[in-house]
Amino acid sequence: MGVRSDVGIAITNEVFDQLSVRTKLFLKEDFHEEEHMEDPPGFAAGTEGPGGRLFHCSNIKWYRGGDEEIDRLYKELDKIDEDGERYLIIEGCYDYPENTDSDAGNWWDNPWDMYKSVSVSVEYCAR
Repeated sequence: MGVRSDVGIAITNEVFDQLSVRTKLFLKEDFHEEEHMEDPPGFAAGTEGPGGRLFHCSNIKWYRGGDEEIDRLYKELDKIDEDGERYLIIEGCYDYPENTDSDAGNWWDNPWDMYKSVSVSVEYCAR
């Protein structure tokens, strides 16, 4: 069965374009892709932030250091953008919600405002 997680990957168009064909295929086949955000007019002049892509998957076994496809993704992103300023990976693990070991990148001003949300509640119907 294994531990399952939600994973979100926000990535600028520039970084996405530099990923290997195999890694792009992994993202497109195993994740749901939100609407692609084009780079806005004036982006080259630095007047606005970049567009990009957001990939999301629920209930995935996300083991960094134990899966070839996942390890390749992290390795390629680190090689393309050493500072992590143009991508963000967030893992939301149901069993270990405080764990940030698989989170990577620093693109916090991404167009989707992606973040980890952790909550616990007790629900009931009043009688």
